[in-house]
Amino acid sequence: MKILIIDDEESFCQNLKPFLERKNYEVICSYTGKEGLEVFKKEKPPLVFLDYYLEEGLTGDKILEEIKKINPSCRVVLITGSPEDLSEALLKKGASLYLSKPLNLSTLKEVLERLTQGKEEQ
Repeated sequence: MKILIIDDEESFCQNLKPFLERKNYEVICSYTGKEGLEVFKKEKPPLVFLDYYLEEGLTGDKILEEIKKINPSCRVVLITGSPEDLSEALLKKGASLYLSKPLNLSTLKEVLERLTQGKEEQ
């Protein structure tokens, strides 16, 4: 299964990528919202990890809306260092859930299992 990570912190992506690859996921990293949307359109991953605050000023809710327009069934997990900024409103916009940085790998493993349960491997 493909997973797209959209995060302007390259080190975050590069730290998360090996963990996911060891779990047999194909991981694609994008470092801007604009690039992330282009990759999403091309690769069509069923799961996206999306940083809420991106360097170019786009917020995760705007990118979330675009992703959901393209593929309403895509699972999107919002990630932030400031969880107080993420609210139930984002879940209503289509986010599957949100996680706080730094990510706890055991929590991430549980989230992956829950979000990919019953999904066919791609």
